[in-house]
Amino acid sequence: MMKILIKKGNKRIYHKMSKVQKVTAGKIVISANALKDKSITVCWEKIGGVRRYEVYRAGKKKGKYRLLKRVKKNKNSYTDKAVKVNKTYYYKVKPMDKKGKKASSNTDYATACKLKNVAKYISSKYGIVCIEKKKSIHSYNIGGIYSPIKYRMNGNTLELHLYLEFVTYHNTGRKDEMGTKIYKKGPASVKSEVPTANYISWFKRGIERAYTINVIGGKGDFKEGVNFNTRMIIHEKGNGEKYKAKQNFIEVQIGGECPNCTSEGDHWYHTNVGGSNNSEDYIEYTEGVSVVYMPTNEQVRANKSKDYSYPYADESGYSITAAHELGHALGLDDAYASDKYDRCADNDETGHKYSSTENLYDNVMKCGWYYKVMNANQIEMLLIAIDKKTGLPTNGLQHFNSYGKYNKKTGKRENEISWAIKNHTDLQKER
Repeated sequence: MMKILIKKGNKRIYHKMSKVQKVTAGKIVISANALKDKSITVCWEKIGGVRRYEVYRAGKKKGKYRLLKRVKKNKNSYTDKAVKVNKTYYYKVKPMDKKGKKASSNTDYATACKLKNVAKYISSKYGIVCIEKKKSIHSYNIGGIYSPIKYRMNGNTLELHLYLEFVTYHNTGRKDEMGTKIYKKGPASVKSEVPTANYISWFKRGIERAYTINVIGGKGDFKEGVNFNTRMIIHEKGNGEKYKAKQNFIEVQIGGECPNCTSEGDHWYHTNVGGSNNSEDYIEYTEGVSVVYMPTNEQVRANKSKDYSYPYADESGYSITAAHELGHALGLDDAYASDKYDRCADNDETGHKYSSTENLYDNVMKCGWYYKVMNANQIEMLLIAIDKKTGLPTNGLQHFNSYGKYNKKTGKRENEISWAIKNHTDLQKER
């Protein structure tokens, strides 16, 4: 038994006790985006107590909205294919509860377009790439989730829109009931031989260089004729841009402490999944969003383990490490041979060689001074790393033993990895 909560504007009205387990239909947030050729996809946040959703469309924002489709309660999207190229459409979604009461969503719009070959191929194959150029990328979301990484085709360029927040966690001097230290988040600020601003600029320049490549199709991942460029575009929190209230940012922790992760005398470059119970404001973003920890040179030198006491002290080493760790946050695993598959697939597609005599190709997911850029196979793995249910990147498909189907006979999980790794002719030599 529980009270039913109905929202009316900013007011909350509680009604008498009911057997209903979830709140009834209220106002929901939707988004409309052109994701595929000659169609518009409308997504919304699912809510409890709903019997179905009704999708409405109009030719003008204040025009007459006509019912397009009644959608089952377990769905949170609808693709409108009855559209005309270059025409803008406006949408609303009305959830209906079990008693037949309806509530309206916000209004959102999108413009249908006809795609050229490369954009058509990429949008149809991966399903999470925005193809609408007129609309702000900040409005784009997947199932109501504003991912910290968004992909958009702009002409012949695949744009990687990355949302970052540079922070430092400091010890508050307080402890929780378990005796664990509590940390406080603030803007990135460290005392180091390298100014904080330099660490930040090194990080930015490193990832912009590493994720900007030319892809030539027909050698394994993208089919022949699918040739395009990639470009990293950074959106930094606090830089004056207007973001959606629910926009997720990847925290880049410059020095300080990584809550629930590192301790004094043990600092190394790494990526971790957000969520902590011993820091203030740490769970600010959606659960599952990664954080990247970049210690100062002094912290690394102070490490107790000699194997982890040599910092990437200059811009070159620090920038390459930043690109490597960001790859983990965006869904890439380390690029080393394991079992019978190699994550260094199709390195020849990038055209970046660091050793022409040995036929060795660059791969930033192998950490080292000679690895500086991504390769085409990793671009493909980034695109399939977005979980369409959560809207967030995950590297689950690129693991080898943990994520396979459970075999009742053996009591183990079988190898099950991404087709983006399996479908290649590997030309990479192991170093």
